[in-house]
Amino acid sequence: MRARLLEFTEDEKWAVLKHEDCTEEELDELIERIKEWIIKTNLPVEENPSNKYRTALLNCKLSLERTKECLRGYYHIRTLYSDFFDKLVPNTNTYNLAKELVTVAILPKLTPDLCRTTCVRIDDPQGQAPDGLFYEVIPILHTELRIVTEDYFVSNIIVIDLEGFGLKNVIKYTPTVNNMLVHLMISINLRLKGLHFINAPPIMDKVMFLVRSCLPTKFLDKVHVHKNADTLYKFVPKECLPENYGGQLPSLEQLHEDWCIASESQEEFFKKLQTVKCDKDELAELKIQNNDSGFGVDGSFKKLAID
Repeated sequence: MRARLLEFTEDEKWAVLKHEDCTEEELDELIERIKEWIIKTNLPVEENPSNKYRTALLNCKLSLERTKECLRGYYHIRTLYSDFFDKLVPNTNTYNLAKELVTVAILPKLTPDLCRTTCVRIDDPQGQAPDGLFYEVIPILHTELRIVTEDYFVSNIIVIDLEGFGLKNVIKYTPTVNNMLVHLMISINLRLKGLHFINAPPIMDKVMFLVRSCLPTKFLDKVHVHKNADTLYKFVPKECLPENYGGQLPSLEQLHEDWCIASESQEEFFKKLQTVKCDKDELAELKIQNNDSGFGVDGSFKKLAID
């Protein structure tokens, strides 16, 4: 992977460690303890997993127990939804269409408060995607590359551009799709600083009204709806945003292409990921409830790590 896809300075690295009240040696020791724990379980033992375990630890504020929960959830999800995850391979028909319908990049520059930002924009005005999960193909591929790359961060920010997002896209998110997406979020215990919707259409107010009864206040406090990028700068400064949004980074399209090139060069890596599954003894069946709201998942949003 090109080094410039994820950047951090030595000062930022030490600032992250200081924020977590941890030395590099102590973090390395935690990584080794996770490796030892994995071997004692029936979870997959991967090659060169240090970066993945470091990312998981930072995502869980260096809590060993939460990191174990996060990793177990990651492997469970890849096993439970193997029909979906086994399709996530670059240079396939599914991949080629998905990268045309979604523009997404994990941004190279950390924010001043040491957050890693991801920008997503759905570009599917004709509703070509078979369902809402199709919009997750490229984001998940990019994320898989991210978590095996050395990185230091305190939390995560997600920016979703709703320009051009309309009814043809909304109907792709059936209750079944929503259940799975919520299940994914809960299982990986994502550490989230903020979720920002920009270029939001008027209908977004009605959507937020509907979901307020489903989500905890602490989570909703991190959700921000912006008519344009002007009010986004309070949370993510211009120097950390793509030029599409008045920022100083390359365009979202260029960053997206860089990540896609990186993904396409790692086809064998993604094929190996198809074998990363729990065995029957380890896999605890995680049932998803069906309801009309699309948010009925066994578990709780309280498990999300909201900063």
